[in-house]
Amino acid sequence: MAIISPSMEILFIDIVKGLNSRVFENKSVSDLASEHISKLIVNTSRQAGSDGRHISSSWFPWMSDDMMKYLRIGLTTLLLSFTGQALFKAGLEKFPWYMSYWAAFGAIGVEILLLVSHFRVQSDIYDNMVKAVFEIAYPYTMLTTILYWGVYYEKGWLVWSDFQTWFDSLFIHVLPVILLTVDWLFNNVIFDYQRGSLRILWLTLSYISLNYLAQDITGYDPYPFVTWDDWSTLGWISLVAGTNEVLLMGTAFLTNYMKTGSGVSPTQNLIKVFPVELSFLTKLAGI
Repeated sequence: MAIISPSMEILFIDIVKGLNSRVFENKSVSDLASEHISKLIVNTSRQAGSDGRHISSSWFPWMSDDMMKYLRIGLTTLLLSFTGQALFKAGLEKFPWYMSYWAAFGAIGVEILLLVSHFRVQSDIYDNMVKAVFEIAYPYTMLTTILYWGVYYEKGWLVWSDFQTWFDSLFIHVLPVILLTVDWLFNNVIFDYQRGSLRILWLTLSYISLNYLAQDITGYDPYPFVTWDDWSTLGWISLVAGTNEVLLMGTAFLTNYMKTGSGVSPTQNLIKVFPVELSFLTKLAGI
């Protein structure tokens, strides 16, 4: 097991110190937590609190809310029946260590949240929360599907004549992205790429921190090419984080252009958004 570089340790310590100093400055822990949770929920997605697009509706004028409801009943049923069963077969002990299981669980969760919107009173807060989850879950399923079939998969894992091999290869690494794509094609979700890019970065960093602990806890490396023994690991995690951001930005541009006629500028995304995120991280660390 490799040791984290001193510079990374200093950064994490500075982040904790920065958070502690802000917690006890003028507000109690409960007040601060309540304030941040409120901001997280209300501002999860749209710049102005709400974009007026309900998640129970489709962007196609001919598609009614009931049609969306029945579509989502079908999508949720398929996800629970096949992807849910595949997660159950994998077991809870494997769940924290594989990005694919995170993505599959997220796909099931967001589709359930989208379906629930048809059975509750419309709320901008709920809509924004679900939009934010969808903005993360959909590109994340793309990422894990690409990594599995492009990097991780080995010949013989999928045998068409053996149904048991379908669970991990198809029900975890194909079905979720297909079903979320179907919902994406018809739903009314417009991407907030600025907040979305930061949220998906934090999700990636959260997984990386768990992956670092995997060898000590489980006795094996979930991904053989991420061992933390040399600098190649840094290359792999940088590639994963970068690919995740590119997928989100590309999906956001295509989604917004397709559904509103005005996408988001790639120049604004890559040049303006990332420095803002870096500035946020440095302020959080007290640098």
